[in-house]
Amino acid sequence: MTASANCKESQLRFASTAAIIGGFLMGANWIWQGYLDLTAGADSILHDTNHLAYYVNNSMLLVASWFLLHGLFAFRHQDPAAGNWVWKFGFFLSALGLALFGIGTAGFLFHGLIGFGFLLDFINISTGIGSLSIHLGALPLGFAILHHTSTPRYSSLLFILQTPIVIVYLFGLVPLNPLLAGILIGGLYGSAWTIIGSYMRKYV
Repeated sequence: MTASANCKESQLRFASTAAIIGGFLMGANWIWQGYLDLTAGADSILHDTNHLAYYVNNSMLLVASWFLLHGLFAFRHQDPAAGNWVWKFGFFLSALGLALFGIGTAGFLFHGLIGFGFLLDFINISTGIGSLSIHLGALPLGFAILHHTSTPRYSSLLFILQTPIVIVYLFGLVPLNPLLAGILIGGLYGSAWTIIGSYMRKYV
């Protein structure tokens, strides 16, 4: 095996592992936040820069965003449907969302460590747009993967299902228990990436 082949194999192995870990962290974080939201005021620890939970929460989201972004770019090279406009649209929204969300969570970490109060508005906007873009991008991503026969169909269905749930939850169209919402939204999105990461490992 050539050095180039070894390099590509190593990169793909890391990307597949990153997708699995990133999916797990993103899903676990949504469920954790949903659990805290069951009790009024309990989630305040996630916004308290003097509490360990603040740093654990943002570290989980930062690592998840970076790992999923890495997995997304690697998956693009494994997917023959990459030329499809639906795939490109989903890829763009997902990549933009993960990048903005990662920048925002990094900003929150720096704010807690050294104080970035004057940038809090920008950080909040970055994470807000990033989160919305991630979950909207999951819909076209799911439809594109659905037509890629070598990719497990479960991952595409999980992507497709979580987008309307996010819209229903965020706009309050149907009252959802916060923990249930965390399981449905984060659990579906994270599980989809875990499946994709496992799929990519077949190529290592």
